Order: sequence, then C-alpha cells, then structure tokens
Amino acid sequence: GYGHGTFVAGLVAGDGTSSDGAYAGVAPAASVLDVRVAHADGTSDLVTVLKGLQVVAQHPEVSVVNHSLSSGSPLPYQLDPLTIALESLWAHGATVVVPAGNDGADGRGSVSSPGIDPVLLTVGGLDESGTAARDDDAVASWSGQGPAPQGVQKPDLVAPGAHVVSVGAVGSQVWDANPGSHVGTAYLKGSGTSFATAVTSGAVAALVAARPDLTPDQVKTLLSKTAYRVGAPQWEAGRGGLDLAAALSDRTPRSAENAEPFPGDPAVMQALIAAIVSGDEDAAASSWALLSPEARQWAARQWAASSWAARQWSARQWAASSWADISWEARQWAARQWAASSWAARQWAARQWSDEEWAARQWSARQWSARQWSARQWSDDEWAARQWSARQWSDQDWSARQWSARQWSARQWTATGWA
Repeated sequence: GYGHGTFVAGLVAGDGTSSDGAYAGVAPAASVLDVRVAHADGTSDLVTVLKGLQVVAQHPEVSVVNHSLSSGSPLPYQLDPLTIALESLWAHGATVVVPAGNDGADGRGSVSSPGIDPVLLTVGGLDESGTAARDDDAVASWSGQGPAPQGVQKPDLVAPGAHVVSVGAVGSQVWDANPGSHVGTAYLKGSGTSFATAVTSGAVAALVAARPDLTPDQVKTLLSKTAYRVGAPQWEAGRGGLDLAAALSDRTPRSAENAEPFPGDPAVMQALIAAIVSGDEDAAASSWALLSPEARQWAARQWAASSWAARQWSARQWAASSWADISWEARQWAARQWAASSWAARQWAARQWSDEEWAARQWSARQWSARQWSARQWSDDEWAARQWSARQWSDQDWSARQWSARQWSARQWTATGWA
C-alpha cells in the first residue's frame, strides 16, 4: 500500500518485464522472501520489525537480508534489540545489509542505527552523475556520514542510490504522491540509502549464488576490499564504491585476512587477554589502563568481528561484578559518554517511538521494576545519579508526547526524494 518495499525489491531482483529488461534489478534470478513489517501508510514499530526478523530466522535458506530501514535509536548497538536481532541473523549465515541513513546534511556522525553496528554491512548512497564513468561519482549529500558511536568506522562502502529507477507500486501512496517521478507506466525514480542498500543486497545475492561457501564476514570483506576509489573521505565513502565484478573475480579471503595490526605494545594486549581468560579483574583493569585510545578502539573493532559464540562467552565472563568501578574506572564512562546531549529531547522526540510500539504492556512495572533495575545493577558509582535523575526519566520524557506515533512513519521508510 505504501510502495517503498516494492521499489526496494525491484532493485534487488526485478526482472525488467515491464521495460523489456531496461530496468532489471541487480540479481533478477534471486528468490525473494517478502516479509512485510509496515502498514499501508508506511508506519511500523519495533515489535513488528522484530517479528518480521523472527520469520526470516525460520527460513535458513535465506542468505541475504535487505533491511532498508533506519530506526534512529540512540541505544548503543550492544543493547539495541534491533541490532541484536540482526547480528543473530548474521551469526547464522545471512549477510545483513543496512543503510547509513539519509541524515548526511547533519555532517559527521550522522549514520543512523542499525547502520552503526560494526558487524553489519552498512551502505551509503552514491550519486553516479548520470554517467557510466567513475571519475565523476560522488557521495550524495544526504548519505549518512561516520564515524558511528564508539569509534566504529562507517559506512563500509557506498553504492548507487541517487535517481535510481525501479518498479513502482501503481496506486500506492508513493506512486500517487509523486507523479513527476514516474518513468513510463510501471516505474519510479527515487533517491536514498534505502535504495543503495537494495542495490548492494542484489550484489550480495549474485556473489553468494556464484560462491555459496562464502560466509557473511567473507562477503563483507570481499565487497569492501574490492571497492573502487571515490573522491571522498572515509567517513563519507567507507572503502569506496561497490564493484561486484571485482568481488566476483577476487580470491576468497581468509577469516582473519582483513585484521588490522594492533596499534600499540603487543605485550600489553597479550596481558589483557590473559587476564580476561583467567578472570583476573585487577590485572585486566591495569592492562586496559595502559592502552591508548587508538588501541581501545582497535580492541572494540576486534570484539565486534569475533564470532557470536565468543562474544556470548565473553559476556558471561564479564558479569556485573567485572564491570564495577574498580575494573572500568568511572571516568571511562563519564558524562562525556552518556551526557545529556546524547539522550536529549532531540533524540527522544515525538517522532522517535510511538505509543503503540512502547505501550504500557511493553514497558510495564514488571519490566522496569526494582527487581530489574536494582541498585545492584545500576548503582550510583556506575551510572551517577545526576545522569539518570528524575529529570531524565520523568513522566515528561516517557510521556505520550515523547512516544507519539510519528517516529516509525513514512519518513523512516521513504527515500530522500522521488525525483
């Protein structure tokens, strides 16, 4: 009813029937599992999206997941239910492709969740300037820019997303609202990172069809290392422009081939690893304190690239007691990290999360009870009272005004334009 999903699916796997092949998708032979997570007006909510991903999880034959949605969630990727669910699909063999978001006009740091997740394949939008030449390609002004929070380098690459042509859902909201974007009687022209994501998903489908033994990590490595140079800094273009032909012809990477060298004294990192494995909190804290900010970011990237099982094991090893003040000094997680600016009204504004989505039944007293968020879990020394004061978590912040129905609106599902 809205039209966004039809347009995206056409970019992935349209066969060009209505245009004698002129506007076929990247992988026209691909099979598509259609999982609808939006209403006819384009609105959706987190619960519905998670249910949709659960359906995908029940189909182990799925090798590519196109997720052309930006949630705008301010949560760290380690805590966000959406990124956790998408990482789970990745861990089970599906390459998950997500957009960098369309907030590039806000400048650096404008990549939107779930594109901030270091595991997933995040795609920005490339404007090819209407030519087949590459020397005039440029990152679109609306394409989300990195770096992502926690020093994560995003996007991973960029792909065509400006003025691309795909199947239009005739009679849908998008079709009727944008007559100037019609191409013939069956197609539309649109721009946005949702569509760059779809183009990349089609490329992944073609790559996996040709080389079915590739893991999601290997797919990401291949597409990143074979990307062609785009005249833009890394925080805009990532590793460069999508080059499917180069990826198809390149050799299969080893799992650790893309690993970065450790930017510091290897002996310190070895001591940290040994302390973690042995459960020696004091030794781990001492080793961590000796690492430079660059070395800590390197460690975070390695953590993200490690296997799902390894991360699960590590989480069990580092229970609440391991993240106490003595191990990870409070100054590491000071106001700079969790400042009010990060959780400002701008982030949790009326357009972020709807009442329907976070209804009382979702976040009931049972969920947020003292038992769940006890002093033991969120003590003052961990999350200082001034950070999580009544002012922060007041009725004003969690009111219907804040969680109104505008967040998961058509704005989230549209491109930046249909022109």
